[in-house]
Amino acid sequence: MNVKAIKSLAKGQTDEPRRLVPPTNKTLAPHAIDDAAIRPQIAAAIQTAVIEQSKAGEEIWTEFSLDKPNNTDWTVISSWISEKLSLADIPAHFLIPDPTFLPNESIRFFHIDRNWLDCLVDGALSVANHLDRDDDLVRTYIKETYNEYLKNKVGGSHEMQVPFYGLILRSQIVEVMPDMRITVSQPCIPDCTACIE
Repeated sequence: MNVKAIKSLAKGQTDEPRRLVPPTNKTLAPHAIDDAAIRPQIAAAIQTAVIEQSKAGEEIWTEFSLDKPNNTDWTVISSWISEKLSLADIPAHFLIPDPTFLPNESIRFFHIDRNWLDCLVDGALSVANHLDRDDDLVRTYIKETYNEYLKNKVGGSHEMQVPFYGLILRSQIVEVMPDMRITVSQPCIPDCTACIE
């Protein structure tokens, strides 16, 4: 290709099909996105957007909401976080690093480490968020909104449940009875006023 052909291509003088580049009327923002002058405005806009998208009607969306969610993406995010807090879909080798920790015909009780789960959720919510260098505003506001979701009262009196403890059972009985359910009931303590209705 010679110089004359390159010049004609640069001027748009080409054979069919031609690529049309529409003119833009957009102007560049007067400030960089990490400029301290506009950071509060960006933070407020992100917070407002997250709160608005997390609602169903006027309240934060929950599984018990009668209204449709404002944004179905929030239902996916909220459900994903709830499942992770219940250790759903977390591979067993993340929870039991060595098979000797759970020998055959054994049961192990455990406490769920909140810091470990916070790191898991933080890592997932930080994927592809490149808005901030110092802090991740999107992740922060999603977590704040999810914490408000956890404070919602179900049936008017009970907050959303998040497990703190669990058990792992390794036994032949699990293979024999795959639909087995373990139900834990808390006995009432004598003279306990919390149980009296």
